[in-house]
Amino acid sequence: MPARRRRWFLLGDPQTTFARVLDLLRRHQLLDGERLRPDVGLVSLGDHFDFHGDPIAVGLEGERVLSWLASHAPEQAVILAGNHDLARVMEFAAIDDAAFAEARALALEDPAAQGFRTRYGDLPPPGVIAGDFHSFTASQRARVSALLRAGRMRLAARALREDGTELLLTHAGVTARELALLGEPRGAGEIAAALNGALDRALAAWREGEALSLAPLHRAGALGVEGGGLLYHRPAHRAEGDDAAWDARSPRRFDPRALPVGLAQACGHTGHAKCRALLWASMTDEARGVARGGLRTLSVRGGEVRYAMGLEAHAEGAATLYLLDADLSRGVEDATLMEVAEVCTRGGRSGAPTPRPPARPGSSPNTVAQRVARAAAMIQLVEVAASAQTPRRARPRARRSPGPSPGAPRAGHRVGPGAHLAPRRAPRRAPRRAPRRAPRRAPRRGPLQARSPRQ
Repeated sequence: MPARRRRWFLLGDPQTTFARVLDLLRRHQLLDGERLRPDVGLVSLGDHFDFHGDPIAVGLEGERVLSWLASHAPEQAVILAGNHDLARVMEFAAIDDAAFAEARALALEDPAAQGFRTRYGDLPPPGVIAGDFHSFTASQRARVSALLRAGRMRLAARALREDGTELLLTHAGVTARELALLGEPRGAGEIAAALNGALDRALAAWREGEALSLAPLHRAGALGVEGGGLLYHRPAHRAEGDDAAWDARSPRRFDPRALPVGLAQACGHTGHAKCRALLWASMTDEARGVARGGLRTLSVRGGEVRYAMGLEAHAEGAATLYLLDADLSRGVEDATLMEVAEVCTRGGRSGAPTPRPPARPGSSPNTVAQRVARAAAMIQLVEVAASAQTPRRARPRARRSPGPSPGAPRAGHRVGPGAHLAPRRAPRRAPRRAPRRAPRRAPRRGPLQARSPRQ
């Protein structure tokens, strides 16, 4: 009986309690107890921390949601990084819980106080510390770091809708700026591979105790300035007095007409309430009448920007961005999930990349180039093993070497993955040959012995 095809759902910005996440999934009949059903796959579009509430309780809930997602197989739960997730290993890479509590207290007491700028001038602005990232703890940083190094938290994935439309999945969408920085990749699969490749290179250069850097693709907030770029920007119509948000080096806003033509995307990051403030001029009457929540479509065709409620079909020659942040922190009673036919990552496989063990400090991640190099080395080892198993008489004579190197395989040993599980074989030997016999000779006759008639 053929295996049942997995149904995939996209979850935008799970910044809410663990109980609400389960309630949302249960209403869509996606759970078996408190686990995803075997025939269900889930993609989290990033941002698992920092929603309204007590900072300690909010921080614990965020860790619980992220741990629950990561406890599923990578082929069933795909985790994408958001700006709140990466802030744990970027903006707050070198601060402990006590120092952060003091910085937040100073920011709440007087955001413009000189004391904050003097002691914590290398952090983002006080308002960001007091509000946007208020639930940070060092344990969250350790969890995000482990998921990044293990390959469980990525920047992008590729999906397919039922009608065959390709979707690029990211936290906040990509624009012409990001494509230019990546070398102009085309298509959802190629762009996702380029984004994840940029993450792999950043992880290779990342050292323990330092801040992870994705610049210039994504810039962390520092020195009293908010971050910008890939995971921070939002679609908007430019207004007077907000020039800082449009800084080309680290943008926090982008014109919808900068979305790549012909590409369909799905992201979280920006809820409907925020879009009402940023995109009011392009909204349909229905969208203007909705106060909060809902799945939405932002499309650009022929220079015309349209923002509508619901998931509209992607038109040929258009740029489409599905906005899936349902503002779950306010409640999940009316929240819905976007369903897709398939989710693919590297090499077109469903699910997420195979998890890797956490790298040692200073070590490089398991990149494609390194896997190719290891495969070439493995081939050489197999050839060495094969020559060692050749019978002695079949090998040409050569000067006796001092002996095998410490890491060289011995004759009869299996080389490659699973070698420690294979039984050892005795070395192959040439078959034994019977000794050669001398030809039989007639008995010697004496000088007086007569010959017989036959002789």
